[in-house]
Amino acid sequence: HHCLRIKLLGDCYYCVSGLPEARPDHAHCAVEMGLDMIDAIAAIDGVNGSTLIFVYLTYAMLPVRLREAIVGGCFLTATHIIIDACVNTREWHQLTSTAVALICTNLAGAYTHWPREKAQRKAFLETRQCIEARLRTQRENQQQERLLLSVLPRHVAMEMKDDIAGQPREAQFHKIYIQRHDNVSILFADICGFTSLSDQCTAEELVRLLNELFARFDRLAAAVFVT
Repeated sequence: HHCLRIKLLGDCYYCVSGLPEARPDHAHCAVEMGLDMIDAIAAIDGVNGSTLIFVYLTYAMLPVRLREAIVGGCFLTATHIIIDACVNTREWHQLTSTAVALICTNLAGAYTHWPREKAQRKAFLETRQCIEARLRTQRENQQQERLLLSVLPRHVAMEMKDDIAGQPREAQFHKIYIQRHDNVSILFADICGFTSLSDQCTAEELVRLLNELFARFDRLAAAVFVT
């Protein structure tokens, strides 16, 4: 401590002697400045180092939001100052320096916590958007598959789906999805009055009617083993 006092007095003398205006009380100013700095350091020495560490760790280590971290840091700060004032009975200038040190620690902790919390929120939002895009793509693929199965036979729809999912091939003509069948009979049927019926029904009602008609035809064909 004596070496520190001598060093502070020397530093203060060099600071005062470097003033642009020469003054006869340089030595007195140097001594006063040095004593003030010594008193300030002595007052700050009253701050418990573990308290500063706990206050900073509240912001740096705990997985809480900035608002909760500020509440915790302010609670530790107020608790330490109250204990120093009531139990340790420190002087007012020591309490002031302790409060300043703890407030600076809270500010440093908040400055450390805010960029980390902002980066975590950004990473969470990016991950959420990525998952949403993947789920949206899966739903669209399922809808596309159901659409193909509703208008095409399953083997044709699966073959077409595999071609779409594969690498595009440069060809002059489009691929024709055909399959050979033997002993095939072609049945042609016409719906009488379909034009007038389509004028009287809405598009949704017409699609429902055709779907019921085709489904009933398939059930009748399956009943007599017609393929």
